[in-house]
Amino acid sequence: MRNVAKKSVAKSIVVYLDTSLNIIKERESNNSITGERHKVEPENFQTVLEQLEPPTNDENVIVFKPETNLEEWLKGLEAIS
Repeated sequence: MRNVAKKSVAKSIVVYLDTSLNIIKERESNNSITGERHKVEPENFQTVLEQLEPPTNDENVIVFKPETNLEEWLKGLEAIS
């Protein structure tokens, strides 16, 4: 993706959704009741957990956490674009 952005003279940014495992499990439990989102099979989720490599600072990262104020976060995006 970074290479595609460079070729098009665009700036690449990694948006990292930093959500705790407890919140993820709570949302999964709620979703089993509401059906609001598709179900992720446990083995698929486990594979993602095992392979996940949190981004490093040299990757131009913007972090979003569940407790983040969305409006303020979006203003921060405007400031760096």
